[in-house]
This record gives sequence, C-alpha cells and structure tokens, in this order.
Amino acid sequence: MHHVTVKFKRLSDSAVVPSYQSEHAAGMDLYSANEQPIPIEPGAIALITLGFSMALPDHFEAQI
Repeated sequence: MHHVTVKFKRLSDSAVVPSYQSEHAAGMDLYSANEQPIPIEPGAIALITLGFSMALPDHFEAQI
C-alpha cells in the first residue's frame, strides 16, 4: 500500500485533526471547530469552520 503524507496545522484550540474512524473507511471524518451549534435550515448552505489548514502533495486533492 502506498502511503501519502498530509500535513495538518491547527489554527484554533478547538480544532480536531481529521481521522479515520474505522480500518476500512474511505475517507477521514471532519469536525466543526465552532464553539456554539450552527443551525442550518433544509436546503441552506453554511460555511463551517474546521479550524485547521492542510498541505497535500502535488497531484492530490481533498473533497468535502
């Protein structure tokens, strides 16, 4: 298996670095870095702070 190094930097004390939650997970789980709940109405779009930045190697991408 080929391993890729992804660098993460916390930008907030409440940031949680993404992680795989099971051995066969297809992607990492993300967590909001907000202090308060964010109500989002059906069909609405909201910007959610994750509280981290990341650096990917060339020719890689991240999808949310």
